[in-house]
Amino acid sequence: MTAWYDSLWKGECLEREDPAPSMAKLSAMIAAHPVADERKAYSEYYERHLFPKSKAWHEGVPGFGTHAELETRRKAWLEWKTSGAPKARDAKSVEQIKTLAGELAAYVKRTTAEHELVSKVMTASGCYNKKFEFQSWRAATDERQMSDYVSSVLGKSVPPLTGAQQADISLKKLAADQPDGLAQRGSILESAYLAYAELLEQAPLAAAYAELAAIGKAGDAARYPKLTEELGAALAKRVKEVTLSAKVSAPSAVTSLLAKTRSKGARATSALEHNDRTETDQVEKNGKLYERSYRLVYDAVGVELVVDERKKWLPDLPGLPARAVCQVHAGHAIKYAKGVGRKLGKWELQIGISTVILCPK
Repeated sequence: MTAWYDSLWKGECLEREDPAPSMAKLSAMIAAHPVADERKAYSEYYERHLFPKSKAWHEGVPGFGTHAELETRRKAWLEWKTSGAPKARDAKSVEQIKTLAGELAAYVKRTTAEHELVSKVMTASGCYNKKFEFQSWRAATDERQMSDYVSSVLGKSVPPLTGAQQADISLKKLAADQPDGLAQRGSILESAYLAYAELLEQAPLAAAYAELAAIGKAGDAARYPKLTEELGAALAKRVKEVTLSAKVSAPSAVTSLLAKTRSKGARATSALEHNDRTETDQVEKNGKLYERSYRLVYDAVGVELVVDERKKWLPDLPGLPARAVCQVHAGHAIKYAKGVGRKLGKWELQIGISTVILCPK
């Protein structure tokens, strides 16, 4: 009997299921034992050794509940984690994100409470500290597991906040000395405009993300209002600083050509140059590619054109509405004397590079 009962325990910890049915059967067997002296000895052992252990097992951990209550709570947590915890789903609208944020906050609150409870139980009881089920309960509710779960749900559900990163890059470039070339400056300004437009577009998303601040998952949401203000002011300042290149004299045919363009301002920006070089391109013939070289001879004059056009997505800036911004195109007026596939003997405009500039008044 003692060997059987001791086999149920490891130190003070029950190694098997609830011993109550076996204990009741054992008690009945002792009561029915035919030998009085042996029955008395078994009964004393039962009362002094076996029954106190069984009673302590049922009582659980003082201050935290009986074993049955603790088991009920552990199983309830596992069931809720499986079926009731927030699941990944599309959350793209502000309301959808706020709803998900509320569910995740509730998940964090309950998981934190579960972790605090099981940690205290395991600290108070050496027996429960060794139970695999309780070790698993504590591990599943620790901060890292909880944070990883929340991040996973958010990553699969909510569009990422990317505007702040691009805005930071643009602010650094705008704060640096601006390059002289129109192409480099135009690239910086257009990237900054795109970053600013993204901040405006993601403002509702950032406001919804702010609901996640309570669980440390708000990201850069809190930075959006100030970042939008700073980038808008810096970008407006730089746009106002853009100026056209110095005007130079040009052949009358070029001046006439520029005058015919639909622009609010056109000028020659570099003196007449004569170019004579060899170019190579590829020609397909009978399904094969062949290279050919030819001589290219032309005159060229650098030009800039200001046109009252702008990209549809161009946003208003603080103190600088989009309607006050024009585009400036840079390129060349070219007249070919020799060249394959070129119009010869006539000036034409070849425009490529563009950036923004204040519209001329």
